Amino acid sequence: MLDRHHDEIDALIDDTARAMTAGTPPASLRAAIRRRIERPARTLWSWQAGLVAASVVLVAFIGGRAWLTVTGEPEPGRTTVEEVVATAAPVVEAPVARPPEPTRATARRMAREAPLVAPALIEIEPVVLESVEPMVLAVETIPAPMPLDIRPIVVEPLSMQ
Repeated sequence: MLDRHHDEIDALIDDTARAMTAGTPPASLRAAIRRRIERPARTLWSWQAGLVAASVVLVAFIGGRAWLTVTGEPEPGRTTVEEVVATAAPVVEAPVARPPEPTRATARRMAREAPLVAPALIEIEPVVLESVEPMVLAVETIPAPMPLDIRPIVVEPLSMQ
């Protein structure tokens, strides 16, 4: 039953494959394939070359900027730390406002959320484990199988004639 079922499926597959490959392709197919083969390859690498060029420009820009700032000369338009400290306004201490008095609802919530009294420590006696002896299993002995008697095979050499 199973082999016959597979034979039917194989026959269906064969019939479908024959139906798909039967017939002749249109004449325009051969011409289209020739045009595609003879056509120069598209510039597939053009977008990748643009990406590489953009990354090189970006790295050169960042590296050049870092190299120019390492010389030790301040950049034009930037101020040094000493200039900023010298021109800074003096520190004025402002009065600190007291927090508002808690309302009755806030006081109740704070009382509810207040930490409880720390629990008393509980002393636990250490557990003592007694050693356990290994369990002995009774296993039936099996007689040794018969030894195999292997006879050598004699092969006659082939003649070269």
